[in-house]
Amino acid sequence: MASDYSVAQEAFLRKVGEKIRSLRIERGLAQEAMAHVIKMDRSYYGRVERGEKNLSILKIKAIADELGVSAAELLDIEDAGSL
Repeated sequence: MASDYSVAQEAFLRKVGEKIRSLRIERGLAQEAMAHVIKMDRSYYGRVERGEKNLSILKIKAIADELGVSAAELLDIEDAGSL
């Protein structure tokens, strides 16, 4: 992914995206339904789950609320490295 982010920052975005995807699937939610509920375009949401987008704090909160976790839990990624 070509971006202005460091390797560690890109890795962090991917790990958060993977966690979001995992929690969504665990809860039986379709990607399109999840995107609709949090008022986000489905293709943009897909990029979030792939770690290609850096979310605003309010979108992180909306995703966490819909998944039934805290924003802190959603962002609690081990081995994120130095950002």
